[in-house]
Amino acid sequence: MQNVMGSYKQAYKLQAAYALYLAYGTFADYAFREFKKPALTIEVEGYNFITDASTIKRRGIEVYNGINAFAKEVTVFNGEGGTKPPSPTSTSKPSLTTAPSATTSSPGTEPVTPPPSVTEPVTPSPTVTEQPVTPTPSRSKPVTSTPSGSKPVTSTPSGSCNGCSGCYSALLSHCFPRGYSRAQCDSFNGAGYQTTWCGNF
Repeated sequence: MQNVMGSYKQAYKLQAAYALYLAYGTFADYAFREFKKPALTIEVEGYNFITDASTIKRRGIEVYNGINAFAKEVTVFNGEGGTKPPSPTSTSKPSLTTAPSATTSSPGTEPVTPPPSVTEPVTPSPTVTEQPVTPTPSRSKPVTSTPSGSKPVTSTPSGSCNGCSGCYSALLSHCFPRGYSRAQCDSFNGAGYQTTWCGNF
């Protein structure tokens, strides 16, 4: 086939009448000359693209055989003539699911974009970080000394801490876990959590 197509490439001369023929560009020799690929042209005998019903089966078989022969010739043309496809003698059942494959969009088609996902906004919450807490003396009242083994606690106005001995949030009615420093408690207050430092850990 390559030899035949190659000879067409050499012998075929474009004539001026090609512009009058609407099907120009569908010939196998044109396809090979322009794109360096084999092509197949199927011509159906009939009138106005209509054929007798009695000839449909015969013409269908001819087209089927022609396509199979063309596929074999293309395989040889591409240099893969020595390989045979695997025979379908396997007893395993074929998988009904197919893996998704990457596709390229053809001109004139819109790319498919996934719809935007709706997510609820996440409210930031204070994070717990374990930091060594250094006791800081209170300016209003001195730190009372305690027996060894317990940590000093400064007193605060009653009622504002609800029994919390660290960082308390009036907005959340919550005593933050042990490990928050006074500076962290003050920063939460600045962020709108209405926090109060109720002592030292």
